[in-house]
Amino acid sequence: MATILEASGLGSMVSMIMVFLFVFVVVFTLLKKIKFFGSDGFDAIIAFVFAVFTLMVPETHVVIGNFLPWFFLFLLLALMIIMFFMFLGVKGETIAGLTKEPFMQVIGIGGILMLFFISMTQAFGPFLMVDPAAIGFWATTKRLIFSRHFLGMIVLFFIGAYTISFLAESK
Repeated sequence: MATILEASGLGSMVSMIMVFLFVFVVVFTLLKKIKFFGSDGFDAIIAFVFAVFTLMVPETHVVIGNFLPWFFLFLLLALMIIMFFMFLGVKGETIAGLTKEPFMQVIGIGGILMLFFISMTQAFGPFLMVDPAAIGFWATTKRLIFSRHFLGMIVLFFIGAYTISFLAESK
């Protein structure tokens, strides 16, 4: 169904503006937080250059344009879940403490990374698909990373790390 923005031709322009603003704000905030360059004016110039370069490459526009709506839906879902539990009587301090748990942070970061990889697939095609007949460094790396032995080892490492941290906290 066509929207007013698409019918008037402003949809792509608004999308470009939103991508520009997102990249500018994120880069400027990170530069201001780490205080690498010192002055806010220089941080703003660097953030502006990053945002302009992002718009010059069409693939980054597609990746960020596909990522942002799903990212905000993910945040809205998390907010609704928190509000649901607060409606049931859970205190805000308890929920704030729960968000500081490493397990919950891993779930949040994992969800965001999953959305990012889905957006990358929209821009670059199925770049993570493993072709068993392919040769070369990247094909071999993908076969290794997505093999069941390697993934099982990663799961075992996570289980071991969680067990060690649990045992260390209980003493």
